[in-house]
Amino acid sequence: TTHLPSGDEEKKEKERLNVLKNYDETWDAKRIFRTSSGWRECNYGDFAEQFDGILSYVQHYVKRQLHDSSTTIFALDTNSRPLFPLVVADGDKKKSNTWNSILEGIPNLNSVWVQSDNLLATGE
Repeated sequence: TTHLPSGDEEKKEKERLNVLKNYDETWDAKRIFRTSSGWRECNYGDFAEQFDGILSYVQHYVKRQLHDSSTTIFALDTNSRPLFPLVVADGDKKKSNTWNSILEGIPNLNSVWVQSDNLLATGE
């Protein structure tokens, strides 16, 4: 699960896009687990790639369904809507918004829940 920054200004939409994909940083997905001596953090270890943001991480797990029939449930509070402004994120070339970036980056989402309604991929 993840929660993106709030706000409907263009600069906030750009900030959200930079969380989805950051061309300047890479990060490893980690898990937290309890041991007899306390909590520990370690890499998942089931992949060799590093991630450049939330989208690449979720894409990795969505693609796993092709290999092991697993299902990925990804909870995300985007704080974005389909009609939010299109902006160019750092390191990117085309305009987009958070909503479109998620739908394009993870095309085989089964459903999107917003507040109390289901939306179509078009945002309707």
